Amino acid sequence: MLRLEALAKSFGGFAVVKGCDLEVREGEIVGLIGPNGAGKTTVFNLITSALPLDAGRVWFDDRDITGFPTHRIAQAGLVRTFQVPRLFERLSVIENLMVAGPNQRGERFWSVWLRPGEIAREEKRNEEQAWETLRFLGMERVANDLAATLSGGQKKLLELGRALMARPRMLLLDEPVAGVAPRLIDEIADRIRVLRGRGLTFLVIEHKMDFIMALSDRLYVMADGRVLTEGRPEEVQADQRVLDAYLGVA
Repeated sequence: MLRLEALAKSFGGFAVVKGCDLEVREGEIVGLIGPNGAGKTTVFNLITSALPLDAGRVWFDDRDITGFPTHRIAQAGLVRTFQVPRLFERLSVIENLMVAGPNQRGERFWSVWLRPGEIAREEKRNEEQAWETLRFLGMERVANDLAATLSGGQKKLLELGRALMARPRMLLLDEPVAGVAPRLIDEIADRIRVLRGRGLTFLVIEHKMDFIMALSDRLYVMADGRVLTEGRPEEVQADQRVLDAYLGVA
């Protein structure tokens, strides 16, 4: 479903990503791990055009999306979350979900005046989807709370919910359990597994090793801007190159 070919990115002459190749098959949960500064989040930024590529190609569902604007990538079904949730903190939880719905005609000035009935029906459908998402995440009781008042784990769940409102086919999750209380870590893992069962595909950056090892079908390990190795979790754990990279030897 996703294929990266020789992605490269430098900042001021310093190479951060150096020829990254990676593949994710439909229906997989693939982990992307590596020490701090390995280039993992930069890869996400390159996939989604948050940063321009210096070199390489990005393919999604057999379509070359290299250089597509971020909103077109999301419209194609490839959606990401962020390590630090980017919420509208002065809006309620349910409002945060509703604004994330795709292709809302009510955002167009003339549609509000020319198609009020159609806009009202669409808004109702969007609200129903938001409540369905809240129920899936187990967050109904905080629906009307301001996003700013949520715990760290709840903000991560809301970030996931906003991504789901875009009706993705594949999700790029950037450290979905960083700073999350242990009780919610298992809940987030369960939600990801349920979503995979519903047909979603995942590429997940995470530093919490027990979480990503238990969750992933396969893992890619990055170090110094390159893919060091790829394999099943048990294979990666036994790879001396991976141990050296985390210990600072590589």
